Amino acid sequence: MTEQDQQALQKGFQGLGDNIDRFYARPLQKAAYLCMSKCNDNSKMSSEAVAACMKRCEGPLQEINKVVQEEVGGLQNRMQRCAMDCADDAKDLIPAGAKMGDAVVERAMAQNIKCTSGCAKKHLALLPNVEAKVKAVAEMVANSS
Repeated sequence: MTEQDQQALQKGFQGLGDNIDRFYARPLQKAAYLCMSKCNDNSKMSSEAVAACMKRCEGPLQEINKVVQEEVGGLQNRMQRCAMDCADDAKDLIPAGAKMGDAVVERAMAQNIKCTSGCAKKHLALLPNVEAKVKAVAEMVANSS
């Protein structure tokens, strides 16, 4: 993969993280804090009831964090598997006894770069889908609380 591809992936994942934080996690975090504050308003509640109330308040935020970890982690794993397939395919092109600098090795390395660049582009294009899934879950948990 080229350095440009790596930078594009890094920028894409950073942008995804920023959007998730700004538009989905922060509002849920604010709602959780406000909800927890209300749990403490009722002095007639037992400490166990207050703790249970506060735990319920954190539920939507925990749910969105779980989805983010699953979706982003899954996409990163898929990207790694794609890159590993590229490396395996390139390795298969190199005959026994070939040395660095041999034309066949250079072609295999070029093929690996081309292939991993394709992986980067493919998975970069999937970032909006990840954000859409996070948004859907955020809306669902926000409406259910």
